[in-house]
Amino acid sequence: YAYDPRDDMVYLIRSAAFNALTRGKQRLIDRRMLSKAAKDSQHIELRIGQDTVMLWKLPGDEESPQRWATEPNAEAGDERIQEWISAVDRLRVMDYVSQEDAEQDPDGEPKLEARFYGEHEIEPGSWIKLFRSTARGWRARSSLTRHPVFLDRRMAGTLIKTGEEIISPP
Repeated sequence: YAYDPRDDMVYLIRSAAFNALTRGKQRLIDRRMLSKAAKDSQHIELRIGQDTVMLWKLPGDEESPQRWATEPNAEAGDERIQEWISAVDRLRVMDYVSQEDAEQDPDGEPKLEARFYGEHEIEPGSWIKLFRSTARGWRARSSLTRHPVFLDRRMAGTLIKTGEEIISPP
């Protein structure tokens, strides 16, 4: 039922109209970490711990797959970088960190930090930071999320592992 105080009437409404409004906490969460896909960046600054590397999109035509390297003028792309960028684009928010969890387990130093830059240097870059969480694996902040979020452990682990391989090749 719905009451309209303007005409003092009560209306019978099908439940389907209200289904979209139920369980708002689960339905309204924005699962994206970045406003644009990482693959659309021109270069990326990746930092894990104290080590930093720049990742550069290499020129190519529209028909060939994207190629990325740690040098802007490299001849060949690095598959690990493409794998890492794909993992960033698949990264999804699982849940928001509650105030209580944030107080019990503060962020500290990020394990991974990445900044994504577009075509123009003055264009503000998107960013993500991953933090180890004692409670639920991995937490993150980004330029898109307003609050700390929990991430899927497997995806975050892949992001860290692949990032470490890029910065310190075996």
